[in-house]
Amino acid sequence: MEGLDKVSEALKAYGYSLDVNTYADTTAYQSTLRATLSSPDSPGMFKWWSGYRMESLVKENLLADLTEAWETYKEKGVNADLANAFTFDGKVYGLPLAVNYWQVFYNKKVFEANNLQVPTTWDEFLQVAETLKRAESARSRRRLTADGRDSSGSKSS
Repeated sequence: MEGLDKVSEALKAYGYSLDVNTYADTTAYQSTLRATLSSPDSPGMFKWWSGYRMESLVKENLLADLTEAWETYKEKGVNADLANAFTFDGKVYGLPLAVNYWQVFYNKKVFEANNLQVPTTWDEFLQVAETLKRAESARSRRRLTADGRDSSGSKSS
């Protein structure tokens, strides 16, 4: 919690405070926070999930519209598409705590064997994944001989 202590100290210079609360598990956190959101003791900021969990809070009118805050994020270079995860009925209700990028590695020989190109969009990535699943399924259905050859006589990889 040392990092949060430093954040708390920095916020004091601006007249803000940071109270860190810990919970035994996720269920306890969710139920405690949901119970306090409609009370005067509601936290000004809190960590939550996007998607259906956030949508339920939006439908209960428990979250503030942060659409204007996204303009500042975009001006600072944050990918505007990230807002989609926090957007309901055209309004943005959350800001990312962090942005993480995950690397995906690929096997050039497998791509060559399946006549695939490196995907550059999410739709292309999903298409490649489907192609590879079909290829694996077809490969696993082949009958192999004791020496590793399939019924066509070629060596299995």
